[in-house]
Amino acid sequence: MNARLTIRRHTVTEVVLGNRAAFEGGVLHVDRAALADEASCPEFETVTVDVAHPGESCRITAVFDVAAPYAKLDGSGDFPGVLSRIETAGRGTATTLDGCVVSISTDFPERASETIDMSGVAAELGAFDGMFVVAITTKRSAETAREEYLRACKVALLRVARRLALICADSIADHTDVVGSTAPKGLPRVAAVTMLHSHQVPSARDEPILYGDNVRGLLPVLLHPAEVIDGAVLAGYWSFNLETYHIQRRSLVHELLRRDGTELELVGVVATVAYDTNEQRERSTTMAASLLEQLGVDGAILTKVGGGIPQTDLMMTCDRAAERGIPSVVLTVEAIRGARPGETLSVFSPRADALVSAGGHDVPVDAPAVERVIGPPRVYAVAERTGNPVGPEAGTPATDAQPIRISEIAGATSQLGGTTLRSVSA
Repeated sequence: MNARLTIRRHTVTEVVLGNRAAFEGGVLHVDRAALADEASCPEFETVTVDVAHPGESCRITAVFDVAAPYAKLDGSGDFPGVLSRIETAGRGTATTLDGCVVSISTDFPERASETIDMSGVAAELGAFDGMFVVAITTKRSAETAREEYLRACKVALLRVARRLALICADSIADHTDVVGSTAPKGLPRVAAVTMLHSHQVPSARDEPILYGDNVRGLLPVLLHPAEVIDGAVLAGYWSFNLETYHIQRRSLVHELLRRDGTELELVGVVATVAYDTNEQRERSTTMAASLLEQLGVDGAILTKVGGGIPQTDLMMTCDRAAERGIPSVVLTVEAIRGARPGETLSVFSPRADALVSAGGHDVPVDAPAVERVIGPPRVYAVAERTGNPVGPEAGTPATDAQPIRISEIAGATSQLGGTTLRSVSA
């Protein structure tokens, strides 16, 4: 791959919430009122901004999504199709922050909402242990429909992520990454087949997943890896243990990029979705395998998003690739407590002889009591997450010690890889 994207990285050692924006010697000064204004929109009745510190006795509840601060510096658009016009991502120069993320919480429980603990076992298992969290909490205005509210939450998250990154625009970077360097010839040619969404839960009309599109009619498409991590791809509303942060920073694509040029040649990312009819599934998996064949890959790594239905798409893609002589590795997670890797798959192909587990997400951990809560004051059980407002007495007080499933800890598991867990078959 030719060099396409330069990312300037700045390490944050402290975040101070106040009335000015500056980056001084690793200390990020955040203008609270300016960030609240940046996130505000007609769909919100109120917006609040807080900062949670590493090791603090604090729990952030009803987390809808998490993103790394990120902005382009060369005039190209930020998060194209959402914050800017549609243009090819993965080019130019960007700035980002290490050690700090942005979260956004809703005022009612989504079926896929998560928590972020800043200390204790849940913090250690999550993706954001040791990081500062700039936490945005929103309350939906009475006249706003659910889908309009969720779209507004996604846009507010990205706008705040952009504004924070731009604070460091004139600072000298601590590190600089160049994405897409040319790999020497002769290395194994590898591609990732990355599932962006599962239509077992249909995407909303304005749900931005790929260049602002809701991917309802997406056929397999080839993306440059730099496009994926430069804002073209976002986590969906019902993302099943996937945050936008993982796409930006910790997915399988990043590990392949790290090895590109030394152990392998990463030739591209085939983006797919899981469909809900057999005809669509046949078409999608056949075309994905055809793209792999046209790329001339020596092997592929397959991932999925969602529950049981996407397993069929995953295994059919494995079969179609094998028919073309392309071996593949399947990455998945375990959904049943105590199961061995592969035992929770509802569909399994005998050609899937290389299976990697990113851990089990149904295991509860005992999270300690906390002194401070950011977001709704109660934690809701999965059965209470209907997507509609619930009574104020529902759920468990968020300050209490309580069992929290690993799937409810933001960043603990991800079907795109980059998690803190793994399963090992004895």
